[in-house]
Amino acid sequence: MSNNDLERRMLQPKKIIKDGEEIENHSLKDQIALDNHLTAKRNAKRNVFGVRSFKISSPGAS
Repeated sequence: MSNNDLERRMLQPKKIIKDGEEIENHSLKDQIALDNHLTAKRNAKRNVFGVRSFKISSPGAS
């Protein structure tokens, strides 16, 4: 399932009863969990490392 499918499903109501006109949305907890999941997936795809180390040496020292 792609990210777009997940986002589209979360925007749609969770439950609909047509004649009784009852509409239930996804809970805030579920929406936050999906947002965290999608953010983690986007960050995992990046090729940028979070921490880099450098060796620094002054030009006069050998």
